[in-house]
Amino acid sequence: MLPSQLVFQQREFISGVNRI
Repeated sequence: MLPSQLVFQQREFISGVNRI
């Protein structure tokens, strides 16, 4: 797995939590 993908997923997860 590439670190870029991991960071992208983490950013998306944080965005979703921030939205709430």
